[in-house]
This record gives sequence, C-alpha cells and structure tokens, in this order.
Amino acid sequence: MNGPKLRLIAKYALLLSVFYIFSIAFYRTLIALEFSDDIRINTLYKSLGPIVFDLFLNLIMAYIVQRDIAMHNVKTKYVIIATIIYRSLGVFSFLLFLHFQHRDEDNSIAP
Repeated sequence: MNGPKLRLIAKYALLLSVFYIFSIAFYRTLIALEFSDDIRINTLYKSLGPIVFDLFLNLIMAYIVQRDIAMHNVKTKYVIIATIIYRSLGVFSFLLFLHFQHRDEDNSIAP
C-alpha cells in the first residue's frame, strides 16, 4: 500500500472513532435529561434522539466520503446511500472501491 491510501484509511478510522464517541456521549447525555413531566414525551425524545443524531452524523460522513469520491474520481453509485444508512459500511465500501480501481488502473498500465 502506498502513502495516500494509508492516509485515507487513517483519516476515516479517526473520523469513525470520533463520530462513535460523539454518538455515545450524546446518548448518555440524553438518558440523563428530563424534557418534560410527561413520561411519554421523555420516552419519545430518548428513543428518537439517538436515531436522529446518528442520521445527522451519517450525513456528515456521507458528505466527506462524497468529496473524496469526487477527488479520487472513484466510479461508484451506491456508496453515499450506504454511508447514510450505516457509516462504517459506506466508508469501507468507498475504500474498497478506491483500492480496486487503483489496482485495475495499475494492472492496465503494466506491459
């Protein structure tokens, strides 16, 4: 593996770790909060809050992945959708597409 690929792997490993820590911190903070005297409203916020926050983090990660897809000119259709649904899957798919695209380009240049 060359330097740029390792830097991308390190970048996404760091981003996934930070987003995971943010997600856990948000969930634990949400558990400790009381939004209202009504138990149903508290339950609704505490159950939907982590889902909405994770979707927000997934959208941020999808934007970052989309920028890198454009920068590296990776031919892929569904990586952004996979990233919105599940961060780790989208990042892994992008790195896999990037690896195989560069491998195929390197093999086509060789005699």
